[in-house]
Amino acid sequence: MYRCWNSTQCVDLYGLCIGNTVCQFEDDEKYCESIDALFGVCEKYMVEPELERHPSYEFLCNLDEELRKPDVVHFSLMGHENRTTVITTDILRERNSYRLQRDDFQGSLDIAWFCNRGLLVWRWVGGEFIRYCFCPPAYYGDRCQFQSQRISLSFRIHTFERSTVFNLVIMLIDNVSEIHSYEQRNYFAARDCDIQFGMNLLYSSRPKDESKKYTVIITVFEKSNLNYCGTWEFPIQFIFLPVYRIATILKISLVSNKKSKNCFPSCLHGECLLYANIERSFCRCFYGWFGSSCEKNYYCNCAQDSICVGSQNNQSICVCPLGKYGPRCLLTSSACSSNPCLNRGRCVPVDERAAKNNFSCVCEQGYAGARCEYEESRIKITFSTTIIPAAVLVHYITVATNSSSLRVSTIKKVPFEHDFVYIYQTLQYHIIFIQFSGSYYLAYVQPKFVPSAQLHLKLTTSDRCLTINEVFNSTLIGFSLLERIKYYHMPCRERHTLKCFYDEQHLCLCTNQHHANCLKFDHNMTYDCQGSMYCQNNGHCFQDHPTCPSSMVCSCNECYYGSRCQFRTEGFTISLDAILGYHIRPHVNIKQQPIVVKVSGALVTIISVLSLANGITSTITFQSKNSREVGCGLYLLTSSIVSILFAFALTLKFWLMIFIQTGEINSRSFNSFNCITMDAFIQTLIHSNGWLNGAVAVERAVTVIKGVKYDKQKAKKIAKLVILFLFCFVILTGIHDPLHRYLLYDTEEQRTWCISSYPTQVQIFSSSMTIFHSITPFVLNLSSALLIIVKIARNRSTIKTQTTYIMHVRQEFRQHRHLIISPVILVVLVLPHLIISFTTNCMKSPRDPWMFLFSYFIACIPSTVTFITFVLPSNKYQEEFVGIMKGKCMIIIRFLSCQS
Repeated sequence: MYRCWNSTQCVDLYGLCIGNTVCQFEDDEKYCESIDALFGVCEKYMVEPELERHPSYEFLCNLDEELRKPDVVHFSLMGHENRTTVITTDILRERNSYRLQRDDFQGSLDIAWFCNRGLLVWRWVGGEFIRYCFCPPAYYGDRCQFQSQRISLSFRIHTFERSTVFNLVIMLIDNVSEIHSYEQRNYFAARDCDIQFGMNLLYSSRPKDESKKYTVIITVFEKSNLNYCGTWEFPIQFIFLPVYRIATILKISLVSNKKSKNCFPSCLHGECLLYANIERSFCRCFYGWFGSSCEKNYYCNCAQDSICVGSQNNQSICVCPLGKYGPRCLLTSSACSSNPCLNRGRCVPVDERAAKNNFSCVCEQGYAGARCEYEESRIKITFSTTIIPAAVLVHYITVATNSSSLRVSTIKKVPFEHDFVYIYQTLQYHIIFIQFSGSYYLAYVQPKFVPSAQLHLKLTTSDRCLTINEVFNSTLIGFSLLERIKYYHMPCRERHTLKCFYDEQHLCLCTNQHHANCLKFDHNMTYDCQGSMYCQNNGHCFQDHPTCPSSMVCSCNECYYGSRCQFRTEGFTISLDAILGYHIRPHVNIKQQPIVVKVSGALVTIISVLSLANGITSTITFQSKNSREVGCGLYLLTSSIVSILFAFALTLKFWLMIFIQTGEINSRSFNSFNCITMDAFIQTLIHSNGWLNGAVAVERAVTVIKGVKYDKQKAKKIAKLVILFLFCFVILTGIHDPLHRYLLYDTEEQRTWCISSYPTQVQIFSSSMTIFHSITPFVLNLSSALLIIVKIARNRSTIKTQTTYIMHVRQEFRQHRHLIISPVILVVLVLPHLIISFTTNCMKSPRDPWMFLFSYFIACIPSTVTFITFVLPSNKYQEEFVGIMKGKCMIIIRFLSCQS
């Protein structure tokens, strides 16, 4: 019953919210503005108790016991035991737990509040104790009773670099570049993850000068080598506020901000960069300079291995490298001198101000704890030969007694040439599901979590969870979820070997009593690592902890792979790095590399030798004046020189890739130069050679068409212009590639990759140009060959009518075979590359590189056959080559005879 306000009258519960006011003050209907009938609302929440009720509904529905919201029954593992295939189980020592203790503070409230939020000290003066107050930065006065005008800054940090120590310099500056106050903080994700930093930045004068504009600048450096990582700007919007609060999240990356060209005024002694949080440029000053355009200098007295970031009150602001501290970075930390980290953990000194715990340990995989003293739970999952995937999605389910289950998902890649994968986990878990190829597999169930367990599981097809379409008939599938779920015990009762099944909202386990035990499971969860941009090319990001991950792994879309989906494998744009990169074993010589790397090395050697021999012999042929009487000779001479350059470039490309990926070359500047130039140079040579061969075919077709009207001198002049134009055209249409290349350090593989990342419009342009450079010379060669045959045969048939047209075609083919064989050979060589590129959309897995390796090297062959395709079929060029070689042989013989 509901009792009306300020009355003894009561209303039946079912009389509420029916549009008929009973109470004098109409309070029986005031809760019912958005519902038609109270009973319907209460019934809805009884059926779905996990839904949150509005407080008004909660109040009214609780008036009747029958309509009260039932308690939510959470998923549990009662009646379960591990039914998965466990080969071995090794339980290590359990971790000891420590309880922090503190002494309770005893004292009077008068003493506690005497200094407001300051620290009370007693001083002996004149025979008595006098109370003094040490005030925090936010307060001042003899009893800290006044608030300081200040900037209250709080921030959290998100970064992918768990083992990197960052130094943050936070400064409050004004519009004349005066530093009013500053703070420095070290951030180490393994220790400081999920910590909110807070500080107060004070103005240099009290009260502040409101005629000035103020800004908070945060600059981040990598502490190990003092590399610059980025700068954040936070302007003070409302200067009249005594306390201005800023709360933000800093997303730090080892890749610094991109350069800008829009600094105004221009940077005199610095570089123009973009802020990390806003699209605005600024001048980052060089050593010893400051100001908006780096126009003012100052004296820096920091240690040589540190850097200066400014000066306040004639005191340098120094950023110290890892292991050094002090106002001038002259002191050396001894925190890691005793090597306190266990199990090969790496000690990192992170906070020199602390007397204890002034270091942190970076643990190797498989260990955890403040000193790497604990072994993580390690799970080895072996796959049967019929279901070996490239990568698996691992779902850890933690079952809670009085709350919803916690789910953490991460992805793990199955190593090359292996049928198993190791998984490490520090979080507590009770169920492990493995997902791949669109199916779920029940890997492990443990009702009670055992820390540091070492498991070896065998995953077979019998562990696969069936869909409801496989366990129910079409009639039950057509039911709504509420009607259908009551039948979920049937599959477990009818199929005693069934371990699990799932529908659109649940994953259900079959208990030992053959009952269904279902938990809520979001099959369409968005995996983006809390909105980070860790994975490239729209890959899905997975982390091993909800808030403080120790590792993040990417699941790539089709045609992309790599630890961060950094490699594109489309047929036309695929590079040798994308094909072979993951097959090259680090720190291993060429003899111990996989067979695909050895075969590639052999092919590179063969192609380079052939290209070099082809280039030298062709250059000898076409350097003579007789060979260069027409434009074809100039085209072929240029093509010969390109072949020589290609031989050296391909060899250099392959061996530099080997040395960089095996760790023999570690210079970042050299690797960056190689990344930007080498692939672009090779593509320029390949495309230029294709266009030069096409130009030869066109020139010969023009010769046949014009006949006696053909002007050789004019053709030579045109050829020179065409060669210049072709090189400029190829370079300009490929200039976007080096402009969008950069180095990416792979923390999982411990390697540095050369990556090209294009915006959408540039990607479309790049693909279009690559296809254009591949197809157009092919079309020119094919059409020119056909045109030559048809034109000559038609001219002959007009003169000699007694001979059939087909006979003329055959006769002209025998007589001018050198004009036809060359383009036909080039067409045959290019055709396989075009077929593979068009029929195979992309390399879906780096495990099977052979077809794309074959396609890559086929594209290189035209650069090796200039002599075969143009010199050998032509009697004129053969005679020219033989004559030149005889002359050179005679010179050598005469020289040797003179020496003897």
